[in-house]
Amino acid sequence: MMSKRLHAQFAGMIATIAITAAAVFVLITVFWPQSGTTTPRGHTTQAWQLLASVEIYDTSDSLMPNVVKTFPDNLRAATNEFEIEGYLLRYLAEPYLQAFMLVPDPPECEFCGGGGYGPFLDVQMKTPMSDLPNYTKLRVRGTIELIEDPEIYEAVRLVDAVLVD
Repeated sequence: MMSKRLHAQFAGMIATIAITAAAVFVLITVFWPQSGTTTPRGHTTQAWQLLASVEIYDTSDSLMPNVVKTFPDNLRAATNEFEIEGYLLRYLAEPYLQAFMLVPDPPECEFCGGGGYGPFLDVQMKTPMSDLPNYTKLRVRGTIELIEDPEIYEAVRLVDAVLVD
């Protein structure tokens, strides 16, 4: 016959397993890519491929960074009326969004770590829009600003962006 203490420990283990299984189920159903989405490293859309073609080299030899960026000609030619689709990541929780990050794919598991994001795009809206939850799929259009500053790694940002239906 099981003692009360052993019974309580066993019940605690069963409850922990049930809670863990429920958490895994929620994570899988919320963050698992749906059919038709790209893989996190796939970046199948032409706009994301174009952004990923920027070459960035760190040639620093001291404490001051020296970042050399090479922008392909087709990106330089596409800076006006640049349209891209991706997933929103807010910088801050605010009632209106003026600036946010766009990534090509939602994370498979934001708690798993390790993989990180590939390319990302800093988006500056022309006019603020209502707040949206993280990982909302958006299509935006604006002007690509090429950032040639040798002291930062950021290479491009989308400015004067508007939401495309």
